[in-house]
Amino acid sequence: MRVFEEADGHDVETIASTLAKVPFETGKPSCIIAHTIKGKGISFMENDLLWHYRTPQGDEFLAALAELGSDG
Repeated sequence: MRVFEEADGHDVETIASTLAKVPFETGKPSCIIAHTIKGKGISFMENDLLWHYRTPQGDEFLAALAELGSDG
C-alpha cells in the first residue's frame, strides 16, 4: 500500500474522504497531495503566475467576486 494519496484540491468532499482513510499504512506517515490551480474559477487569474504573489485590488477584486458569484 502507498503512504500517499492524490486528490483534487478544489473538491472538499474528495479531500474529506481522503483524510478519512488516514493512516494509509499503519506505522508509516501519510501524505495527501492536493492538486490545485492558482486562481481557479476567476478567468483573469487562473493559471497566471502574477496571482501567485499579488492581491487583487479595487475593480480587480470586485470582478473576482462577481465571477465567484459573491457580492462581497
